[in-house]
Amino acid sequence: MKQPDLSKLFRGHFKLVSVEKLLRMLTAFDQDVEITVSHIGSAGKLAGSRSFRPRTAEQEGS
Repeated sequence: MKQPDLSKLFRGHFKLVSVEKLLRMLTAFDQDVEITVSHIGSAGKLAGSRSFRPRTAEQEGS
């Protein structure tokens, strides 16, 4: 990734990179990644939530 694109990413411009590429970059730098998907009900309150932690390449091999 080129430095200008990395700077944009650090400023929150995530449309420049796919989720898969972002996950690979974060795990390469030994960062924990957790994705939480929440459902907001009709009353505007949290109705359900699921968390997902991608497996690292090391975990895939074991």
